[in-house]
Amino acid sequence: MTLIQAIQQHAATMPDHVALQNGNMTISYHEFVAEIALAQQAIKECTDDCTIALAMDNHPAWAALDIAASANKTPLVPLPAFFSDTQTLHAIQDAGASVLITDNPQRFTELFDYLVTQTSTIVIAGKRLMMMHLNMATKTLPALTAKITYTSGTTGQPKGVCLSEQAMLNVAISIQQMVHLTTEDQHLCVLPLSTLLENVAGLYATLLAGGTAHILSCETVGLSGSSLKVKHLHQALESTQANTAIFIPELLTALVYAYESGAAKLPNLRFLAVGGASVAPKLLTRA
Repeated sequence: MTLIQAIQQHAATMPDHVALQNGNMTISYHEFVAEIALAQQAIKECTDDCTIALAMDNHPAWAALDIAASANKTPLVPLPAFFSDTQTLHAIQDAGASVLITDNPQRFTELFDYLVTQTSTIVIAGKRLMMMHLNMATKTLPALTAKITYTSGTTGQPKGVCLSEQAMLNVAISIQQMVHLTTEDQHLCVLPLSTLLENVAGLYATLLAGGTAHILSCETVGLSGSSLKVKHLHQALESTQANTAIFIPELLTALVYAYESGAAKLPNLRFLAVGGASVAPKLLTRA
């Protein structure tokens, strides 16, 4: 079963159950299927069997476009906001992405000024986005490539890894089973959805289980640029009553320190995954 099929099945059996939540905005599984269909149509009309790049903050529209691209068999390149202009341009050229969808048109209009051939506006999940067509040479990708995820490029230019939908689903299904995710689980997307860790282990695993994914802006959860506001992170975990979340070690360090300094406990949080870098055993012991 593909991810879109699982979501459609949830929409048929529990149409009013909340699939995605962004603060006061809720999207039921029935509504989510409709948003994915809108995104599929937008991608189909504006792209011609090409690779698309997605550069936007965490929002339900990100999830709809991601799943729509997969359902359309359109390779997707998620671009992390923390990539420099040089890294972003390299990823776009390396993947041969000739369409960019973004919620930050000013940055990318300036960056791709000489490459933009056409622009249009789409609205997905209430979010207005710009679709830019780029004069970019396409690349031949490995068969079944659904997503190209790029490393941070700390030892050189970012390196792209081509992944099939089945490869990502295998991971998401195993996590769903190991963590015993159910329709009652509330997952808070803390990391950017452009990172594979959050995209697959967080969003996909939750949707496969029929749970609810809380997708707030990175600033709302305390991640703004290179700074971390642990108070915002704690408030987001508390207000969403999140059962699960995914951290990097720095976030766990900050939350543990907040706990040790008297921050209110989070009784709903039952599973916290930590990845992206090595985790000190002493930190795990403190946690």
